[in-house]
Amino acid sequence: FLGIIFYEILTGERLFIGESDFSTLEKVRNVEIMPPTAYNRNIPESLEKIILKALAKDADDRYQYASEMAEDVQRFMISQGILFTRKDLGNFMKTLFAEDIARDNAQDEAKKVSSSLPPTTAQPPQQQKKPISKPDRPVPPPVPGELDNAKTVVFGGDSQKSSAPIGNEIGFKEAADEPIELATEEATKPVVKAPSKVQPAVPQPKVTAEIKKPQTAELKKGGQNKLIFIGGGAVLALVLVIVLIKLFTGGGEEAGEASLEILYTPPDSEIFIDGVKVASKSPYKNPKITAGQHTIEIKRAGFLPLKEVVILKTQERFSNNYILKPEKEVYGNITIETNPPGATVTIDGQIKSGVTPINTKVLASVEHTIIVERSGYKTIEEKFSVGENESKTLNYELKSPIAKLIINSTPKGADIFINKKKVGRTPYSQEVKVGEKYEIEISKASYETIKEVVSVEKEEDITIDRELKKPSAISEKKEKVTEKKEEVKTAKKEEKVSGGGMGYISVSVFPWAYVFIDGKEMGVGTPASKRHEVKAGPHTVLLRTSDGKEKSYKVTVKANEEVSVKENFKK
Repeated sequence: FLGIIFYEILTGERLFIGESDFSTLEKVRNVEIMPPTAYNRNIPESLEKIILKALAKDADDRYQYASEMAEDVQRFMISQGILFTRKDLGNFMKTLFAEDIARDNAQDEAKKVSSSLPPTTAQPPQQQKKPISKPDRPVPPPVPGELDNAKTVVFGGDSQKSSAPIGNEIGFKEAADEPIELATEEATKPVVKAPSKVQPAVPQPKVTAEIKKPQTAELKKGGQNKLIFIGGGAVLALVLVIVLIKLFTGGGEEAGEASLEILYTPPDSEIFIDGVKVASKSPYKNPKITAGQHTIEIKRAGFLPLKEVVILKTQERFSNNYILKPEKEVYGNITIETNPPGATVTIDGQIKSGVTPINTKVLASVEHTIIVERSGYKTIEEKFSVGENESKTLNYELKSPIAKLIINSTPKGADIFINKKKVGRTPYSQEVKVGEKYEIEISKASYETIKEVVSVEKEEDITIDRELKKPSAISEKKEKVTEKKEEVKTAKKEEKVSGGGMGYISVSVFPWAYVFIDGKEMGVGTPASKRHEVKAGPHTVLLRTSDGKEKSYKVTVKANEEVSVKENFKK
């Protein structure tokens, strides 16, 4: 019976309950006991083993003595760090029987008060006339067989009171002034009466009778063992109850608050907490539920009801996803495909084995949640359902996660270079891939250039606001000297290469683009070749399309010669 008590306390479920005594007995004989964790997942595995052993179908597999079960429970308590002493048991008993203790204390106080009152003065007894005694009649001899059923009756007055202090007589009532039937073990022994202050007026006949031996006079050895086992079992049951209280409620401390979030499928099911309907649409959230044990029930027509007991600790955040099973299970088939393939698939919280493409079976006529994930791509999450025996294919185009990069400068109009490629001028914005790093360069004539590296980690806007600073006088002077040296060096190089004179650069670009030669815009280049006259020497040709694509070429033109530049931006 200890295993049954333990099981029902932890799960909140009755083990053996039938419509009649006969059906209950049949369940006891044929019941299939579900593991306690099927109802309450907070039960430790070691504790579950103790319960299942106590409820084993074969009697030889169960605990043979209460002490065996007590030892396993003690080992479990030690492993869980639960300290349980006699003091804890005493405190629990005081709490459990608080009303009885208060009532007994009140009775003890009343007795103390009555014993402390002064005794009343007794009136002297009045002399009574002595009645004239009549000669005693002879007692007739007993009829044969009369003594077989005879009882010895003692007509008592006030019995002698015990000299023990008040309060030591626990659980006994004071004797009443009425005949008391006595039972003796041997009929041949004389009956000894307690001394009485008042003697009966008429002498009573001395009767020797055979008295039946009471059942409680002597206990057989087997009965003693049985009582010891039952007593030990009762103590163990009490200990187990206290263990549960300390394990799951924190030792009886005042319950605080916890957080509860429940998702369930189908989402239009009804949910009950401790027998009270709280919602009819998933999810259900209660951020301030009282800590302790709660029963969760989810119901919907056409589906098997679900019931679970949870024990919430103070400040615990509990969340779970429940799926109701239909009364009649019918299935459909789905195939999940992705571009690119190789994505993992999760359906209703369960990860499917392998990667896309995946084919699997799911319950029909039920709304499911699918999550498709692949490293470097956006996660896809959506709902779907499939009919009975229906086959459906789900196709998903995976996209890289995108963030937006916004660059501003003061003053405006600064050139923006991303990964050493000019992309525009401030203010500027562009979509960039998540998980990448970008080299940003902001430059403007007569201002210091700003360079930095930006890491894009999330799908969110990244804004860069920078104030451009004028170079100091010393650095500006150095810059001018450097520029002048470069100009002289370039002029000498051009003079050496060309020896003077003019040449030509012809540009052919498809579909079309702006043409820049040495930073000077020369107009629009088209598929038809167009010739530009330049000085003999080295030159830089830049082609820029309307959408920002660029190509740069270094060419050297000799006097009276032509250099061709061709580009196809559609390749």
